[in-house]
Amino acid sequence: MDEKPPRDARKDRLAKQLRANLQRRKEQARERSSEDMDAENSAEQKPERQTRETDT
Repeated sequence: MDEKPPRDARKDRLAKQLRANLQRRKEQARERSSEDMDAENSAEQKPERQTRETDT
């Protein structure tokens, strides 16, 4: 009697997969965001370093 009808089991399985997919996509977005920030910081620092080197 504890078993759910196949329809409910399918809904539960799909809901679980959807949550897992959402978490994966959020993690990927966070990684891309941090990579973009790293790239921006590198791009901003490069001209400063060149300026400092030519000034000395």
